[in-house]
Amino acid sequence: MKKIDENRFPNAVNLFWFCRQALELRSGKDLRVIDQDVGAILDYDPADCSHWKKGKKNIRSIDVMKTIANHLDIDERTVIDLSQGRVTLDEATAELKSSDVPALSILAEQVIGQGGECELEKKAWVAKILKVEDQVIEFVSTLHEKGNIRQAPVYLPEVYRLLPQMKGKDFGFDPFMGDVSSAGRSMQTTNPTSRFLGAMGLFKKMIEHGEFDLAEESGVGLHYLSYVFAVELLLPRHLFIQQAMMMHPGSDMVQQLANSFWVSKAVVNYQLKKII
Repeated sequence: MKKIDENRFPNAVNLFWFCRQALELRSGKDLRVIDQDVGAILDYDPADCSHWKKGKKNIRSIDVMKTIANHLDIDERTVIDLSQGRVTLDEATAELKSSDVPALSILAEQVIGQGGECELEKKAWVAKILKVEDQVIEFVSTLHEKGNIRQAPVYLPEVYRLLPQMKGKDFGFDPFMGDVSSAGRSMQTTNPTSRFLGAMGLFKKMIEHGEFDLAEESGVGLHYLSYVFAVELLLPRHLFIQQAMMMHPGSDMVQQLANSFWVSKAVVNYQLKKII
């Protein structure tokens, strides 16, 4: 029998580890995820699961991609792009993590702690974050009006040019954004993950330069607000509602909106829940 080379299908290996990381994120810290949990997504026995993990088994069927995406409740395009080598494991994992933003009440427990004695402090923290969130939404809305943004998708280089106060600031290098110090040239990517993480990174740089009063905020609070900024920036509410009303009722509206705005389905779902 011909021996099958180890790691013959490296994209399949990346997909395996992506699935495992997704399961670990969904299960929380209390449950341990094992390899066979990944194999169970596709009803694989231990031998097939081992072959998948070691790159001896190729995973490329569109039906299989849909099964994985539905099981993990993630954007199907992320799974397909990873399986075909169009995005790296790091990029796919970043998309997975950036699409998973818990409710503020859960975040408050992470920041303040659990227990009845913390209730007043948690409510105060949530109120503070909600106040800044309103400011962020108003700021982004003003930005859209200033740029006369009337159609999807929103181009990040255009947004960058609307922020003269950031001109000349050193954004440095980010693997998802590239060198954006040159008028945001490399922010023209159509990749949903790169665009969203680029928008989040832009917000965090604005914080560093004093655009919002968040000097003392860090960690989950800053991540939540940068997520809100990116959603509002790339999915303007007026355009979002307009596009949604134009969608064919018999089709996948979420996928169509994701295609129109160059964002992931997870981001579209988040904005839908906020607006409805």
